[in-house]
Amino acid sequence: MGVMTRTEDDWQQQLDEIIALASILDTDFTLTAGPEVSGDIEQDISALASASPCSEQLECTTAVRVVFPSGVMTIRDTLQPSSSTAGVTQSGWPVQHLPPLLLQLSLPSTYPSEQPPNARINATWLTSHQIQQLQQHLLDMWNAASGLPICYTWVDWLQQDALAYLGISDTLDLSQFAAPGISNTHDQVATTSPDILNSSQPSPEACSEHDEQHHHAEPWQPCQDQSAEKVLMDLLRFDAAEKLRAFHRGTWTCGICFEQFPGRSCVQASLQCGHVYCQSCMAQQCALHVKEGTLEFLRCPEPDCKEPLDRQMVKSVLSDEQNNRLESVELERTLNHMMDAVYCPRCSTISLEDEDNCAQCSNCFFAFCSLCNESWHPGTKCLSPEDKLELMRRRMAGTKSGDREFRRREAELQNLAHIEKNCKQCPACGMAIERSEGCNKMTCTSCGVFFCYRCNQQIDGYKHYWNGNCILFDLTEIERWEAEMGQQLMGVPEEQRRGADAAARPAVRSCRCPRCGRIAYKEGNNNNMRCPACTANFCYLCKELLAGRGASGRHFGPKACKQHSAD
Repeated sequence: MGVMTRTEDDWQQQLDEIIALASILDTDFTLTAGPEVSGDIEQDISALASASPCSEQLECTTAVRVVFPSGVMTIRDTLQPSSSTAGVTQSGWPVQHLPPLLLQLSLPSTYPSEQPPNARINATWLTSHQIQQLQQHLLDMWNAASGLPICYTWVDWLQQDALAYLGISDTLDLSQFAAPGISNTHDQVATTSPDILNSSQPSPEACSEHDEQHHHAEPWQPCQDQSAEKVLMDLLRFDAAEKLRAFHRGTWTCGICFEQFPGRSCVQASLQCGHVYCQSCMAQQCALHVKEGTLEFLRCPEPDCKEPLDRQMVKSVLSDEQNNRLESVELERTLNHMMDAVYCPRCSTISLEDEDNCAQCSNCFFAFCSLCNESWHPGTKCLSPEDKLELMRRRMAGTKSGDREFRRREAELQNLAHIEKNCKQCPACGMAIERSEGCNKMTCTSCGVFFCYRCNQQIDGYKHYWNGNCILFDLTEIERWEAEMGQQLMGVPEEQRRGADAAARPAVRSCRCPRCGRIAYKEGNNNNMRCPACTANFCYLCKELLAGRGASGRHFGPKACKQHSAD
């Protein structure tokens, strides 16, 4: 049987169709076989235009990006959640981009006059039956228009109508794929690289690598083990990569400095909120919190948004040194929340204590008491910091006063004594907190939780002081504040302090709260007093506390204390 050669008319129609596809599809079109194919599409097209008809088949591959009208496709999967697909829900995963269908075309020498192109469709997210349906419909389209160029018509139909033909509208069901570990024998082409995404926000380098592989990967390798779980992960990776490329192509206004920047110079605080900031502003904010150890404030800077910052994004804007600091602080906080984890006082290695507060370092084998950090002393009470300081001074009496180690240890013990005497430990993280002045509602500078300085309990806010168990202001603090205010008024003339109508004003009447001792001032003739410090209600006349619902109504009356009186 002789080799069939192309007629001049078939060759010219094939050449026109190849040029049209290359012009319309741009980087989604690749010429894979033909006379002197070099891989450079412009050079290959020029070579084809000047070549004469030959017996060699022309082969090309197009990436067909399917269109779904709703703009969002929901991926459904009936697999049970596993370690690699945490967060599986019945509602599915919404995606805005599907990997393109790869249409491989081989043009026979007698196309389009006698034979149709040999077409092969590849996709990771379609089953073998669905692919066979599409290929059969392409053949039916050729039979209906025999003798005419059909390649671009195929590409356009696959792009616009393929999903509707398969009965896919806004939901893609992956339940027909094989379960993990079961071979799926139909040939499919993976359109995404497994290294594109390792997080919710891929790096620009990974995105560029994806672009290169997506447009120019050759030859394609069929995937023989196509589970629903793998298909799902490929779809989510591809969707995230496409969103990142669209983000990089745009221009955005930073929510901090309000300057406009190209997408590659910006980051999203979180995929949940989508607020955009320039890399410079976000790097400064993240670096500040990492330096100060306030990781709980690594949140979106938008005033009304408190979404935690994407951890991969935070690492991308920080330097290597800052990332090491971030990991160190995270590790330290994790260990601090372990009740039995302590640091060796000699080499700072993490050790575990037993029920007797004894710990042995795995590095230097030093056995020590986890309460006082001294050598293990079973049966004896730990020395206080003051006792340790006095003992050390007696031991060092004969040494030089300028001994550096002695001075360091002395300063350390003095700090410990001060902390033990004047500080309270945060109930959440154990950080020592000293109150300099003000109320008893404290905020931990390490973990950010609220706690009461009197009872050392973690609280939500000021509601803790409403029930009267703890007072908001100590009496000593109130007296200090009143003395300070009195000193400020010492140099002010009397007429300026009281005003020109001081003589016309009624006398100011006050008494001390029977609960906390704070001075409370009577308003007009009302004897129902309310303490401004502990918020307790009491009677001005008899100083009885009025606690509980309806206590004031029961206390005041014709046969009891009057609620209103001039005295």
